[in-house]
Amino acid sequence: MDELDRNRMEAIYRIFDKFALEDTRVFYKDTIQRHRRAAAQVNFIRAFAAFLAGFSAALVGLIVQSVYVSGSACLAPVATDQMGYCQFINVVIVILMVLAIVAPAIGGAFSTLADLYQWDRQISLYDESLKNLAVADARSPDPEMDDATYRAALKAYSLGSLTVMYDEAAQWGQMIRTPVQIEEFIRRSQERAQSVQLPIFKAPDAPRPRPTGEDEAVG
Repeated sequence: MDELDRNRMEAIYRIFDKFALEDTRVFYKDTIQRHRRAAAQVNFIRAFAAFLAGFSAALVGLIVQSVYVSGSACLAPVATDQMGYCQFINVVIVILMVLAIVAPAIGGAFSTLADLYQWDRQISLYDESLKNLAVADARSPDPEMDDATYRAALKAYSLGSLTVMYDEAAQWGQMIRTPVQIEEFIRRSQERAQSVQLPIFKAPDAPRPRPTGEDEAVG
């Protein structure tokens, strides 16, 4: 870089600023927004599933208490004019019971999804990288600098930006590790599989031919 003249250094700065630093900054911002939307959607689904499970269970208890305990409209024998009403109540109770069982499972599935993708950690990673990139951008050379100062500023600016990009990429070695919950689940499953004693099956004896008349006579 010491052999470059001023025009070449300015050209290198413009190219690096547009196609390296600015593109990286846009990528960081888009990634942060995308991960925040995904995390918000997953958190909403988890909260809604928990609310739906609790609401369904409470409503089932209320309906059973009011219809089958306090009142006797749907207790056997059911009057003919109450048959349709009681059938509708039974269908509603079944639906609410299914929701009370399925909703927590859905919430647990999305909790596992959040642990797998780790959106919060990724948001923190890219947000910190974006701040460090702004610090590196503050070292960018100024057109009013003399050649020696401009050259030093360009070197500090480019090395600082590349260091931020390298540190961000190096973090992926820690980000792609299997979550602790999944490792614990796999370990328990393996221990459970090893503890199960499978029965030993013995192959049946080969079929023997039926004795003929001559064999019976010999016997």
